[in-house]
Amino acid sequence: MLQLALRSAHAESEAGLLLEFGVYHGRTLRMIASHFPDDPVHGFDTFSGIPEDWHSTRAGAYSTHGTLPPAPDNVQYHVGLFADTLPAFLEANPGPIRLMNLDCDLYSSAKDVLDAVAGRLRPGSVIVLDEYVMNPHWEEDEYRAFQEAVAEHGWEYRYLGISLVSQQAVVQLV
Repeated sequence: MLQLALRSAHAESEAGLLLEFGVYHGRTLRMIASHFPDDPVHGFDTFSGIPEDWHSTRAGAYSTHGTLPPAPDNVQYHVGLFADTLPAFLEANPGPIRLMNLDCDLYSSAKDVLDAVAGRLRPGSVIVLDEYVMNPHWEEDEYRAFQEAVAEHGWEYRYLGISLVSQQAVVQLV
């Protein structure tokens, strides 16, 4: 699914921010960075695990114990809660979002991100929603946050792909 998102974002003629929310070990962040080697790629994470329980997964899961994963030179990390790091980042980095990988797991985290970036998403922006469908509580998490943001901000979008196996969706604003 990420390859589909990368191709779609690359096809967009407008430059824009390349963002990942929920880095963990950095595999997908490195893929984004290698696809856009001349552009900065921004990774947001606490690196101390999810900040609250997520159904049966306990707070602190997915921690790297503060260790930042290795990354190419075009990657910049923003360490902390999304609600704490994103406002200052957006203030310092103008422009639209070209590609956003939303791997937040939690409804609250996804909602924080979508609310903060709402004014930066434009027609052509590509969003990967990592836990979008088919997990036991999919309608309560990233799916819910995205659908609420769509209703609140009047976004129109199309699905570029959905995987029931990986539980991901790739959408593009139109």
